[in-house]
Amino acid sequence: MSVRLDASAEPSQVELRSLQIRVSDGAELHVIEGGPTETAGPVIAFIPGWSMPARLWRSQLTEFGRYTRVAALDPRGQGASSLPESGFEIDRRAEDLHEFFLRYPRVVVVVQRQCGPVFPAVRRAMDGRKAQQPLVGDEQETGLELHLRVQVQLQRG
Repeated sequence: MSVRLDASAEPSQVELRSLQIRVSDGAELHVIEGGPTETAGPVIAFIPGWSMPARLWRSQLTEFGRYTRVAALDPRGQGASSLPESGFEIDRRAEDLHEFFLRYPRVVVVVQRQCGPVFPAVRRAMDGRKAQQPLVGDEQETGLELHLRVQVQLQRG
């Protein structure tokens, strides 16, 4: 099956939706979703770096959401997610990400360029899933380069 971002298609307006998901240790994580909910292709999941909120990906969510389903996560204690007393270790971050990814059949993951210790957690969370190497993106990046890199990942999926 071939999945493509069809930039020549008539783009739709993207309505971003906020929702809370409860993870296995009881913390509530905020997710911003957009794009068509009835899509056969993978979800493009945007992950911010340490101490950054999901809203920094708003430009990418509205751009890519015109063509495919998108989601961005506010990790625990960041953005609109709950601020529990514990769970801020890398292993728990990886578990939170894993549980977030399980919401979707397939994901293409884009992590913030200044992701620091978040990148190993993303890699661990993807372990055992049919997913590609996470892409490293910039919250300012919405242009052709990121489109092409996402398109390559979609084709490999």
